[in-house]
Amino acid sequence: MDYLFDFVKLDKSDMSTVLDYLKKSAEWLNDKGIDYWQNWQSPSPKHTEWIMEGLIAGQFYMARQRGINIGIFRLQYEDEMFWGKREDKAGYVHSLTVERNSSGQKLGYLMLGDIEKMAAGNGCEYIRLDCGVHVEGLIRYYKNYGFKDVGRAMVAGEELMLLEKRITPIESI
Repeated sequence: MDYLFDFVKLDKSDMSTVLDYLKKSAEWLNDKGIDYWQNWQSPSPKHTEWIMEGLIAGQFYMARQRGINIGIFRLQYEDEMFWGKREDKAGYVHSLTVERNSSGQKLGYLMLGDIEKMAAGNGCEYIRLDCGVHVEGLIRYYKNYGFKDVGRAMVAGEELMLLEKRITPIESI
C-alpha cells in the first residue's frame, strides 16, 4: 500500500516526544483563544499513564516525510473508554497533531488519509475520533474531511462529540 508518509512506531522511550507534541498543540490552541487540550500543558499522572499505555501497546506513530517529522497520532482498534464496546471493526484516532511550523498545509488531512489506509488494511469499516463539543473549528475540520457526528460521550467530565467516517476494508476490495 502506498502512503504519503513514513510511519515510525513510537515506544515508551518516546514519552517526552509525545508529550511535547501535545503541549505545543495545547499552547497553539490557547494562543488562538480555544480552551481545549489544556490538560496537556501540565498533564496529570492519569493522562501520562494513558499515553504510556498507548506507547507500550504500540499505538503511537510519528509521521515523517523525507526524513522530517510531520506529526504524531495514536491508532487503536478498540476504544471502550471513549466509544464503549463495539462489535464492528474500526480504527480509533487520538492525539493527532502536526508540527506547528508545518500547520496550514493540509497535513492533518493527508495524515488522516494514510490513517484510513492503515485502518482499511486491518479490515476496518470505520475510522473514529472524538472532539470536545465546544471546539467548533475542529468539528468543522473533521466534518469537512467526511466524518459524521454519531453521538456524545462523557469522559473525565468532558462532553465529547463522537465522529466516524465509513471506509472500505482492504480485504473486501
